[in-house]
Amino acid sequence: MLQQPQVFIVDDEPTARDTIEGLLYRENYDLIFAADVFDALDQLNHISPDVILMDVMMPGVDGFEACQRIKNDERWHHIPIILITALNSKEDIARGLDAGAD
Repeated sequence: MLQQPQVFIVDDEPTARDTIEGLLYRENYDLIFAADVFDALDQLNHISPDVILMDVMMPGVDGFEACQRIKNDERWHHIPIILITALNSKEDIARGLDAGAD
C-alpha cells in the first residue's frame, strides 16, 4: 500500500488551517498542522513532510524567517516550501524566494 503524501500546514489562524484542510482532505493527503513557527520547528524533528505550506504573516517569527531557518538546516533543506500570503508586491515575492521558498 502506498503511503499518503504528507503536507505540513503552518498557519496561526485556525480558520485558514480549516480552509486548507477543506481543500485538501479529499485528495488523500496526510495533513499535519502547526499553529506557529516554534511548533513547526519542533514537529519537524519528528516528521518528514513532502511539502510545507506556510503562512507568511504570523506573530513573532514570520514565514519568511521560518522558511530561511528550515532551508538553512541540513535535515530539512530538501523539503519544498510554499508560502501562503496576501502580500503581492515584487519585493515580497523576492523576499520569499530569497528565503528559500519554492
